[in-house]
Amino acid sequence: MSLDLLRKFLRSWLSLSAPIAVAMDAAQSDFDVHLLCCRKDVPMATAGLMSFCKAWTGAPFGLHIHSDGSLEPSDIAFLQKRFTGARVHSNVDPSIREAMTAILPVAARVRYSLKSVLLQKILDPYCLASSRPILILDSDILWFQCPQLMVEHLERGCPHPLVTRGNGDSPFEFGDHPGFPPECSRVNSGVVLYRRPQLDRNILESFLESADLDRRLNAHFVEQTAYALALRDFQFLPYEQYTIDLPKEAHTVCRHYTGPRRDEWLKENLQFLLTLPFRRPARRGMGTETAPIPI
Repeated sequence: MSLDLLRKFLRSWLSLSAPIAVAMDAAQSDFDVHLLCCRKDVPMATAGLMSFCKAWTGAPFGLHIHSDGSLEPSDIAFLQKRFTGARVHSNVDPSIREAMTAILPVAARVRYSLKSVLLQKILDPYCLASSRPILILDSDILWFQCPQLMVEHLERGCPHPLVTRGNGDSPFEFGDHPGFPPECSRVNSGVVLYRRPQLDRNILESFLESADLDRRLNAHFVEQTAYALALRDFQFLPYEQYTIDLPKEAHTVCRHYTGPRRDEWLKENLQFLLTLPFRRPARRGMGTETAPIPI
């Protein structure tokens, strides 16, 4: 079966799933999950978020899905039906642009030059954030068990950022400008957990002022590079548990199926996706309800 046919099958099957309720406002949630999504990745992102909801045992969270500009009204309706209470943000949301222009003027100019859609992944959540922690997730991650380290980190107040480790050095080309400190070259932005004050706004602005986004690799890796440079005192999540290229084992918490591994995402996990009993994440003061997906 081709990847396109698998995507169509997955979307059709997910359309039968019971909705998962996420926190609808700040009074109900302790942190916010943000995910950037394109139309092609709607089935993958939906299943990945469902697996996260099922695995998560920590505090309730709000869910923000950011359109890269390709989501159609039917995609937005599909996502909001799967995740009741989720907010889907346009890539040209005027309130986000106004806030970004006020607090990150250089970043706003670069972001709205449209040279890299991936800048939405770092800048839009930052401009929407308040005092609660921010969890950035990629659309191509599946969660196989509770990320207990992240649960406990949030319970301690998110004292420093957590990021996933990549399986290679970043190919970002700095030109004549200073490059990465050695510990930053392996940052992968598939999972990023931080508080807004932990991201250095001045470093972010300075980096984007000089970033050459006419270079293809730079445009692709710009937000990952920005996180690597601007996050203060980040620590890596253990690679054996939060992995990219290691096989799924009993200790695997999640696997990030980056571009070259998109085929593996569905082909390796179709049985897992078809049999997974999803649960609605608990709201404050309420128990967890079982919500099995019809098969």
